[in-house]
Amino acid sequence: MSHLKGSTPEELAAYEEQKKVKIYREIMGRANVPAAFQQQNSQELAKHVAWAETFTRLRSFLKPDHRGSVIVLTGKRGCGKTAMAVEAIKWGACHDLFGFFCKLEFFLDQKRGKDVDHVFIQENFADPKIVVIDECGKLRESTWESLKLFNLLDSRKDDQKHTILTCSVLPADLPAFFGSSIADRIHDGGVVLHLDWDSFRGKV
Repeated sequence: MSHLKGSTPEELAAYEEQKKVKIYREIMGRANVPAAFQQQNSQELAKHVAWAETFTRLRSFLKPDHRGSVIVLTGKRGCGKTAMAVEAIKWGACHDLFGFFCKLEFFLDQKRGKDVDHVFIQENFADPKIVVIDECGKLRESTWESLKLFNLLDSRKDDQKHTILTCSVLPADLPAFFGSSIADRIHDGGVVLHLDWDSFRGKV
């Protein structure tokens, strides 16, 4: 900061803003968010009152003083579940919180086989404050898949970190779909947010 000695308040403010932008770009560069969602028009989405209200409720679970939680975003295809999950990662990046995004199959692929990259798993599934697992409706009736997902949710919750799951399963069907162990982690300090409106596709 010595090079800023004698700077005007405006110059100091500009420097701080540049620092924030640099940190945000660094976090988003590691977040694995698909380009289409990085560039999505969040202002247009926020014009949908119910979407904006639901996102506000989602953010309340991500505050630093909130204990670790499992958040499920469920609703019809195209209703903005993935977009909302990505906005949560962006919100975290604005508050210096690292996030990571992936689809369920990607996560499971990292856990399969003998050559598991434990460093990659630690850096991208254990360390980030916010992890999004997209398309969890593709979870198969497999004890192995359910166990791997449960272990992730359980360890992250114990570490006071947040995991967001997206799927198209109706809220009433979630306990049977995920199983009692995962359902328990969802309801212990987490939340199911039902995006119960029509598809945005072709509108936003």
